[in-house]
Amino acid sequence: MIEWSLSSNRGLKRLSAFETDTYTVASREEGALFLSPRLKAGERRDIYGKVLSTLKAGSWQMAFEVDNNPIPEMGQPRDFFSGGVAMVKGSAEETAFREQQRVNREQAAHAAADAAQREMARLQAALEIPKGEWAGESKSSKGRQESWPMQVRLLFDQATRKVSGEVEWPTLNSVNRIEGDVVGGKLVFTETAFIRKGQAVLGCVYTLTAPSEISLSGQFECGSADSGATTLVRR
Repeated sequence: MIEWSLSSNRGLKRLSAFETDTYTVASREEGALFLSPRLKAGERRDIYGKVLSTLKAGSWQMAFEVDNNPIPEMGQPRDFFSGGVAMVKGSAEETAFREQQRVNREQAAHAAADAAQREMARLQAALEIPKGEWAGESKSSKGRQESWPMQVRLLFDQATRKVSGEVEWPTLNSVNRIEGDVVGGKLVFTETAFIRKGQAVLGCVYTLTAPSEISLSGQFECGSADSGATTLVRR
């Protein structure tokens, strides 16, 4: 219900009463709006403003201009809120929502853990042969996107989960020593020393996973000098 009257010092005064309870936004969390109660249905508040009359085509048209935005102080009916699920803080609806979010987080954590275990199992199977020989290439993601064929010989210690071996670069006339670990379902190794020094550099780090028991793939990074993709297949 809205009633208008004249105020001697502030222009037009409107007595406003909402037909439903009103709310303001208390917080936004996890895609939901949490509302704080503001006014009860039927509660009245004064709003001050101006009425503008314009003569158009022989008739007067009126528009109301409010002095200040009343919404922050008065709130809005619940149906007016958009941009996510809206619920009142402290309500049973909030309790049910937060419980469902907790369940969703637990399920996501379990799914991630299961995926990590499957990844680890594939990697273990790929490395279970005491001495594995692999062939493939590393392809740069920079400049001319060059690629270099490589042959990798890996020794995997099941007890310590350490990896050692060598990588040969036929087109770079180089053989480098490699050392690394199995970490969180990933094989991570670094070129640490020259066995036969050529054009290949030291310090490149390879982070690989096992899409299957006979393949390894992932990324390499040589500091700021180069980076790209590496793929290997068991020979």
